[in-house]
Amino acid sequence: MQAIVTKYIGPTSTCWALIKATASVGSVTIAYDDYLSDAHAHRKAALALCVKFGWRGVLHEGGMHDGFVYEFPGAEGTFEIPELQPKEQL
Repeated sequence: MQAIVTKYIGPTSTCWALIKATASVGSVTIAYDDYLSDAHAHRKAALALCVKFGWRGVLHEGGMHDGFVYEFPGAEGTFEIPELQPKEQL
């Protein structure tokens, strides 16, 4: 399983706004596309990282307070969360 985290990087006096997509194997930074929604701009960065490393598959997307997170589901590294018990039974 591979996780991708994207983050918005605001503009500076010398550079446009950017979005950086990072995974454990590397990262890619792209220009923020003002014509896209925020979610679509982050998705574009995640897809650019997938293209860079030749990854293919289905991405699952989730929002965070300062960006988005994406993951490729797969058999490796997956687990089932057991039913939670009341505190006194633990």
